[in-house]
Amino acid sequence: MTDALKSKTSKKAEKEMEEQAESISKLMKKALKNDKITVKVEKLKNKKISSMITLSEESRRMQDMMKMHSMPGMDMSAFGGEGETLILNASHPLVQYITEHQDGENAEMICEQLYDLAKLQHAPLSADAMTKFVARSNDIMMLLTK
Repeated sequence: MTDALKSKTSKKAEKEMEEQAESISKLMKKALKNDKITVKVEKLKNKKISSMITLSEESRRMQDMMKMHSMPGMDMSAFGGEGETLILNASHPLVQYITEHQDGENAEMICEQLYDLAKLQHAPLSADAMTKFVARSNDIMMLLTK
C-alpha cells in the first residue's frame, strides 16, 4: 500500500499496531474461516474507511484475464484467495472496537462485515456471500434498534 493513503505514525505506534494486527489477524481468520488471508492494521489518512483489500499483482492480472475471457464475477476464492490482503484502519471506531472487544458477542459479526465491505470495493459478492451479507446487515440494524 502506498504512503499516500497512510498517516504518519511514530515507531511506538507502529509497534502497537503490529501487536494489534497479530491478535486481530487470529480473530479475522477464525471469523472468516480463512487461514490464507493476510491481515494488516494501518493508520489510514481517511478515517471514514474501515477496511480495504489489496490484491497482489498476480491476483489482479488473473481477475483481468477472467474478465477478458467472459468470466466476470467468477469467485476468486476458487483459487484460494491468495494474494489478498485485508487492511484494517487503526483510526476507525469499528476496528478499535474489535481490538478492544475481541471476545465480545458481536466481534466476529463485525469482522465478517468489515471483510465483505472491503470485498465489495473490488467486485460483487457471490450469491451466497451476498445473501449472508444482507442477513448480517439486517442483524446489525436490529441491534441498533434495541
